[in-house]
Amino acid sequence: MEQRDQLMAVAASKFGLLERDKVQTHVSEHSLIRSYRLGARTVYVRITDESHKQYVKIEGELQWVEFLGSKGVRVSRPLYSVEGNLAERIRMEDREYTAVCYEEAKGRPVGENDANESLYRRMGQFMGCMHRITKGYTHLDPVTRRPDWSDEAEKVRHIDLPLTEKGITRRYEALVHYISELPIDVDAYGLIHADFHYGNFFVDEDSLCLIDLQAGIHGSLMILRSPRFSRV
Repeated sequence: MEQRDQLMAVAASKFGLLERDKVQTHVSEHSLIRSYRLGARTVYVRITDESHKQYVKIEGELQWVEFLGSKGVRVSRPLYSVEGNLAERIRMEDREYTAVCYEEAKGRPVGENDANESLYRRMGQFMGCMHRITKGYTHLDPVTRRPDWSDEAEKVRHIDLPLTEKGITRRYEALVHYISELPIDVDAYGLIHADFHYGNFFVDEDSLCLIDLQAGIHGSLMILRSPRFSRV
């Protein structure tokens, strides 16, 4: 408990927050989250162990989410640290951590009664808008740039399967070849949110608000060949 509180105090200080203003703490499998009062607002600090997700991956995701927020997409926007960074590294007892801070998302979690055709339409519109806006996004930092889909495909290719399952490998190879032959252009190839589910957004009246922090994880982002992006 003492080490956890010490770690969180260090992370909070990186974003100009004080422990006396803490509200609530949540511990998930991979993250430590604590909410703080910042003036009239509530903000959330999340700490992730480097062994779960590397700093550069988190930084890359934050850069994209901040871009979406700057273009009017309703997201839980990341806040900059005192040093002007979206993410901060913390080293404690020979372990590396990444600390980030988010503003509070507007709305409420999705409930069972929300799952209807209206919600599905709003989800499709939101994702289409998000991907349309992302077509104008240029990731300038080569270190934090998200990997191409083929990087993940290559990892799967080397999974060792029993001889009785080799047919799966052949079908997978055929699928990868098919995808690799698809055209690359601004309307069919780009950065997407690949983890857009009920746990990663809030409902705010007739609108949605994309979140990461309250779910305890970052949505998976990757370069992916896909059909023409929807337009809103």
